[in-house]
Amino acid sequence: MTKIKLIAFDIDGTLTAGGVHLDADGAEEKQFSVVDGLGFRLALDAGFQLAVISGRTSKAVMARMFLLPPENVLLAVRNKETAIALLQERLDVSVAETAFVGDDLNDLPAFDRAGIKIAVANAAPQLKRKADYITKKSGGSGAGREAIEWLLHRQNAYGDAVGQYLKRELSNV
Repeated sequence: MTKIKLIAFDIDGTLTAGGVHLDADGAEEKQFSVVDGLGFRLALDAGFQLAVISGRTSKAVMARMFLLPPENVLLAVRNKETAIALLQERLDVSVAETAFVGDDLNDLPAFDRAGIKIAVANAAPQLKRKADYITKKSGGSGAGREAIEWLLHRQNAYGDAVGQYLKRELSNV
């Protein structure tokens, strides 16, 4: 079994429920799950590289993804397969060492550049058919954390990640 080093996520429908909320001035707002945020922290503590890839541009995504290096937040991407290939090259990670989490048809090309393919519970049937794992939770409801925890357990790294997280959090008191 090849060890996963990079986990890339779609945003809309995967880390959010997929709705687009606009305020009175037309500014886009998104709702993210804090459960997924803690999952990101666990993944980082376990040594994973994380990235998000979206076809949309959003200030809300940039604000929420403050834990990630800005160059790992790829927005306004038309071809997610190419975006993952660029991430893999820059981070020196192979296809087999990459996991991708998505929900819809525009994520199918990204599945072709991932050794592990994860679809959220409410994903399009085409993604579910290609997925190595389908989360029990829907996008925006903790599916990101579930995917991360599944990968951590698969690599026998869950306990270490939780220990690292708690050690850091307890030292900040």
